[in-house]
Amino acid sequence: MDELEYDGDPVDLWVALAELTARPAWWDDAACRGAGLATFFPETGGRIDDAKSLCARCPARQPCFEAAMAEPLTSGVWAGTSAAERRRLRRAGRTAA
Repeated sequence: MDELEYDGDPVDLWVALAELTARPAWWDDAACRGAGLATFFPETGGRIDDAKSLCARCPARQPCFEAAMAEPLTSGVWAGTSAAERRRLRRAGRTAA
């Protein structure tokens, strides 16, 4: 995602807010659509096997992975990876699913 800048104009603030809350086009193809949030955001120590299974067959896995890797604070399962797995991948310099 491009970095957004705010120059003090209230219209710019609304435009920036709209860009931040807009869903990317790849979400329309995501296998996780309709799946419950608990599947991808389990309690600490919870199982993520169901999420990984959905992600394994998802046509939007690569753009999902790229989005998750671009934002280090992203939690939950994205593109079949946990937050801890993505941290390890970032340290290793990996950028593809």
